[in-house]
Order: sequence, then C-alpha cells, then structure tokens
Amino acid sequence: MNCVNYLKITRNYRNLENFEVKDEMEPILKEWQLYTDKTANGIALLWAPKTLQYAMRQNEKSF
Repeated sequence: MNCVNYLKITRNYRNLENFEVKDEMEPILKEWQLYTDKTANGIALLWAPKTLQYAMRQNEKSF
C-alpha cells in the first residue's frame, strides 16, 4: 500500500513549474573528482557473478 498522497504530490509539482535557479548557484561537488581510472572496474565488480565474489572473499581471508 502506498501511503503517499497523490493530490499532495501533484500540488507540489505544480508549484515547481516556475522555479528558476539563481546565477550564483554552483554544483555542490564542483571541487570533487567524481570518477577515477578505477571507477569502471569498481562498477564491474558490483555486477560480477556470485562465483567471483566468493573467490574474492576467500582470497581476502587468506591474507
């Protein structure tokens, strides 16, 4: 069961139609590097098959 009130949400979005961002606004993470050379490898490990994850855990325990 969804507890979110549909009418309340639609009213809030109608108020945002005229929303404009001020010129002084800057991105929050402007100074941060969002990716490195290893980012793709890390994402690939997230989607790796379970057998690879199990093998990696076994290697970590041996150290």
